[in-house]
Amino acid sequence: MQTDLGDATWIDVAWVFWNQVQGSATFVLIGGGRGAMNNAFQQSRNAGQVPQPQANGSNQMSLGGRVRFVGRTVMTSGSSSAPGVSTVVVATITYKLTTPR
Repeated sequence: MQTDLGDATWIDVAWVFWNQVQGSATFVLIGGGRGAMNNAFQQSRNAGQVPQPQANGSNQMSLGGRVRFVGRTVMTSGSSSAPGVSTVVVATITYKLTTPR
């Protein structure tokens, strides 16, 4: 999940990294936390690069005016798919924006 603070630079707010070869997982991403904002992190990264570290993580910060969800998969050989059946990755994103109190 990324946010833009109005300068067209997308900043990582929360991310997941999953390297399993099959199965499913559920992740919760939370952004826009209130309270103490003591944090330091690299603001941006090149397109196509994963957040560092390559693990689940988040940055404590307010959300900007725009929010987006981005993702990528790398499919390699050795799939257990039957011949002629395509191997797929499916992602479902459900979100809720709330008004600050």
